[in-house]
Amino acid sequence: PMLKPSPFFLAIDQGEVQQFGISRLASLELNDLHRAPWCFRGSSLCTTLLDFAAWRGRDSFVCALMTAGADPSQGEVEMSLWEKLPRAYAAWLARAAVR
Repeated sequence: PMLKPSPFFLAIDQGEVQQFGISRLASLELNDLHRAPWCFRGSSLCTTLLDFAAWRGRDSFVCALMTAGADPSQGEVEMSLWEKLPRAYAAWLARAAVR
């Protein structure tokens, strides 16, 4: 069964890395847009979990999401390129793209 993304937004916001196991992430559509939490640029917006994690500056979450298959470029850049980059640099690029 598909999990809802809202607990993941809360885990990112509160820095609760233990909520981000690969098996739990595998049950989500990682590149889908979801209604953003109230703190994200006005709350009427939609965002991906990866963009929210990058916006919050949570590199460990960005790396976990990318490892699970989230695409920081939304299809603009081949995933094979992202996989070749060091995770810290890929997280920095994802953070820069959301700002």
